[in-house]
Amino acid sequence: MLTAAPRETSMGTITIGLCDRHTLLRSALEQLLSAEEDLSVVWSVDSLTAADLSQGAPNVILVDFTEPTRELLHQTTQYRAEHPQSQIVALTDHGSEVCVLFRDDKPASALDQPRLCCLQQAFMVGARGAVRKTGTRDELLRVIRAVHAGQVTVEEPSLSLLLTRLFGRQSPNDATPHLTERERDVIRALALGQSNKEIAVSLGIAEQTVKNHVSHILEKLGLEDRVQIVVFAARNRMVSLERI
Repeated sequence: MLTAAPRETSMGTITIGLCDRHTLLRSALEQLLSAEEDLSVVWSVDSLTAADLSQGAPNVILVDFTEPTRELLHQTTQYRAEHPQSQIVALTDHGSEVCVLFRDDKPASALDQPRLCCLQQAFMVGARGAVRKTGTRDELLRVIRAVHAGQVTVEEPSLSLLLTRLFGRQSPNDATPHLTERERDVIRALALGQSNKEIAVSLGIAEQTVKNHVSHILEKLGLEDRVQIVVFAARNRMVSLERI
């Protein structure tokens, strides 16, 4: 693990965390980003669990999603739940032409997670932007600044199809009739990367009630964790892209 020394930041500076298993790539990214007056790299690690949060969570985190493991998906979901103020940008080697989109001949509740490409998995666990590692410096900077400004951004135009498939409107053939409307609200909020506390505030209920709803959702759908709930929401098109 290589962690950058804390740096003082000024008002208006976008703070950035780097998470990639390749040390040389992290070093190159740190040099590139640190050359920008409005950007400041506050830590550089090979795992989100190693991130130094003593100075607070950074505004934007670049995370390697070239070969997303279940552990990475859990770490990212947990990080977003605990630090919703941090926006995640996925770094990937792949574009939409290698993505295996959701198959219509599969049951909506089937979590065929190994078939999902790295970009699909990244957006399902809370990423708000994506850049290819083969992309340009300007592309990376545009995505970082756009995501920090609250946009959902990818540099490759054809990826808009991927995002529509992930976050498109719910199908008229509702595959979730056994869920209550409140449980659906909680699922949509989880898919948008909200923490239990944020969900409680937005729905006007107690945080413990949110936890109870999550438990009921897991039981009803036969799922194991929040990551699988997000995958379920995406496959059933329970979230609109405009609401992200």
